[in-house]
Amino acid sequence: PNTPLRFTSLSLEQGLSQSVVTVTYQDSQGIIWFGTQDGLNRYDGYHFTIFRPDPDNPSSLNDRQILSIVEDTHGNLWVGTVLGGLNRYDRLTGLFTHFVHDPQNPDSLGGNCIRTLYVDGDGLLWIGSDGGIDVFDPQQEVYRAHYRHDPADSTSLPTNSINQIYQDRSGVIWIASERGISYQEGRNGPFIHLQHDPNDPTSLMDNLVDNITEDSEGDLWLGTE
Repeated sequence: PNTPLRFTSLSLEQGLSQSVVTVTYQDSQGIIWFGTQDGLNRYDGYHFTIFRPDPDNPSSLNDRQILSIVEDTHGNLWVGTVLGGLNRYDRLTGLFTHFVHDPQNPDSLGGNCIRTLYVDGDGLLWIGSDGGIDVFDPQQEVYRAHYRHDPADSTSLPTNSINQIYQDRSGVIWIASERGISYQEGRNGPFIHLQHDPNDPTSLMDNLVDNITEDSEGDLWLGTE
């Protein structure tokens, strides 16, 4: 308790591609990945390797603005971008594969702004974007589900703008959005919504929920605006 806290800084001088860091992620090999507004940064504790779009390489990162990063159960790194949809990085080849929204294909991504990524207990990749939620099977390379907001269906997603996806210890998937939090009753079941009620002091304090985490007691903690 009497030891002073000391910080070490990593900035442009140490090789970081850009000073606005939007996401930080440590993979299973101990590598730290930093997403910035100007590229994806791989940091091994000593040196930075920077990934940016290369117009001469169609298998390069397709957008330099990074919002989310996660690793699947097969060791592939998934990178969510602002405009380029989803990028999968193959460590063996060093190549990126792109998954983007196609207005002509209802089985494609819902949107190209990927705000959050989550790998559930079954190894499925949950993709939260500005166009709803898509559930992708990385091993079979197929979508298992697409969830969209339907104004005529109160059990659909409350909005297509998703801030975070989280699975609790009991296996329930929780969705944080600008309209409170939602959870699903069983796989592919209806969504139940929890929102702020001005007449109920024990309801959500605010509907704009940015993040969710679970403590050691199994309680969920929600960060709002």
